[in-house]
Amino acid sequence: MYFYHQLLGEKPFECPIVGCGKSFTTSNIRKVHIRSHTGERPYTCNYPNCGKAFTSSTNYKNHLRIHSGEKPYLCPVEGCGKRFTEYSSLYKHNAVHQPVRPHICIFCGQRFKQESALNFHKRLKHNVVVTKDGTEILVKIE
Repeated sequence: MYFYHQLLGEKPFECPIVGCGKSFTTSNIRKVHIRSHTGERPYTCNYPNCGKAFTSSTNYKNHLRIHSGEKPYLCPVEGCGKRFTEYSSLYKHNAVHQPVRPHICIFCGQRFKQESALNFHKRLKHNVVVTKDGTEILVKIE
């Protein structure tokens, strides 16, 4: 059903939390999302001195690769050779091989291929920290 709903752009499984308003293509994706509201993290890493917990088995399995050193996602660009533990990291990395620099610093106009590089630049050159929700905070220099 997931592919059917995805193909049609349907998201019939709504989050029951009042005020959330998010919808999903499968009930399982909704179940994992609800955990972001409840704080439930049923998958805990048993690696010594780790103890990180996760809302989904997928995120837990990806995390285990950090401990095992497994990096199954290889950059296909000839001569690069970089490997990643998650597909999403490979996808983000792909931007370094593209000529486009879509992320522009509002303070000086410098352009970057990756948003993370722009945020690092803002912190280093303009003393601005970008929070996870995108808020920019000017940091005082003592």
